[in-house]
Amino acid sequence: MSEIICDNKKIKQIISLLIPIFVISFQRSEDLANAMEVRGYVVGEERTSVDIFKSHSGDYILISCTILVFFVILVLTLI
Repeated sequence: MSEIICDNKKIKQIISLLIPIFVISFQRSEDLANAMEVRGYVVGEERTSVDIFKSHSGDYILISCTILVFFVILVLTLI
């Protein structure tokens, strides 16, 4: 009879440990699902890709003109 009581105590102890583990794992899975949804993950769709842009001569001309205008304004404000 004492063995049955001892076994029941062990079962209760194991259950008391398992319930919080399941609760925590469900909370974490819900957090992960929310994070994936916020970031736009959709099941079954292809992953997005990153496009690599190359600079052309017009880009360098625009950057040079912008820097030139910046320095002209800087010089004019200091005079």
